[in-house]
Formats: sequence, C-alpha cells, structure tokens
Amino acid sequence: KVDRWIMREYVVPSLFYDEETGPDKEKLNAALPEIEQKLETLDKAVANTGYLVGDSLTFADLNVVPMLVALTLFDETKEMLEKHQSLSAYVDKISARPSFQNTTPPDM
Repeated sequence: KVDRWIMREYVVPSLFYDEETGPDKEKLNAALPEIEQKLETLDKAVANTGYLVGDSLTFADLNVVPMLVALTLFDETKEMLEKHQSLSAYVDKISARPSFQNTTPPDM
C-alpha cells in the first residue's frame, strides 16, 4: 500500500498531468491522510533498528527509500516526512550511502 498511496496516488499524478488542467488537486489532497498513515507505520517500523526488517539493509529498505525520497520533491509531503524523526533519520542514512548517491538522478 505504500507504493499505491505515495507513488501512484501522489507522486506520479503530481509530476505527470494534463498541462491545460494541471494536477488533480482533489485527488492529491485525498491521498495525504493515507500517506500520513503509511509514514506513521513506517516510522514505528524503523524506530528500533533503523531498518524495516531486522538490523541490516534489506531489499525492503531498497524498495521503500526511493519512494520516501520522492516525497521530498513536494513541500507538503516533505514536511509530513520530516515530522517522523525515526523515518527521516532512516531516509537520510540510506540516501547518504554511496550506492544510493551513485544511482540518484542528478536533478533530485
């Protein structure tokens, strides 16, 4: 459900829309409470070990962190993410890894 609400219901419609009508603000606003709920759940999940599963980096982390980084492209969702201290620290830690830095598009 993280992918659905963050990527499919918010990020993609925020970036790709009909230029004549603009982004569907109603749809984007409807996604915000769901995104907040997912952020709360993820924040609790990483609070103890700093990772989603166990105490080391796994595919789960590699799957979720790019979605969370995408939220930082938009002021409203960036602020939502920053409210979750454990999750923000987690994103910072993973996105600071050389492997992440080497694969991040230059405009992000």
